[in-house]
Amino acid sequence: MIAGFVSMIPYLWAYDRDWHALKSSIRRRGIATMGWSAIQQFILPENEPVKYSFSIGMLAGSIVYRLWYGVLQPLPITDNE
Repeated sequence: MIAGFVSMIPYLWAYDRDWHALKSSIRRRGIATMGWSAIQQFILPENEPVKYSFSIGMLAGSIVYRLWYGVLQPLPITDNE
């Protein structure tokens, strides 16, 4: 669960800052998502409870990040905005 939680923070950070056009390009976002899914399939064992726990951790990481940046703090912005 902790691994899933921690894994979402860099993705959301990169998305909010449009790092390498991750937010503005559907193609790049799709490639990043497919790449991350492939890495998950390779790293995670074929054990349903582990995959479920990882997914719950990803959801919790997303919620905490969005609460922190968006509710409690302003969204991060890039220097060129």
